[in-house]
Amino acid sequence: MGASMPCLHPSPPPIGRCARRGFNLHKSHLSDPQRLARLMMAACLAYIWIIDLGVRALHDQWRSVIHRNKRCDLSLFQLGLRLLEHLLNEGKRIPVSFQPIVV
Repeated sequence: MGASMPCLHPSPPPIGRCARRGFNLHKSHLSDPQRLARLMMAACLAYIWIIDLGVRALHDQWRSVIHRNKRCDLSLFQLGLRLLEHLLNEGKRIPVSFQPIVV
């Protein structure tokens, strides 16, 4: 098990992530339904992208750089956010395409 143990914590539901712990849509104070719908679409795409980064963090062995080696207690969302922060801080290329990861 050890370092090769994948992260087993499920990611939180997208709406819960957007409302409480991540994107803070409730702080937008938008009242126009069309504008709120556009904001929700952008937030959902961002959520999918961050989850994709979390999967890449596990697959491409970034976990040892952004989190502890022996045990992973982060969701895919948290791993994705940490990978994004690491890539931005290091000035590295950030993957933006949604292509399947070949195992």
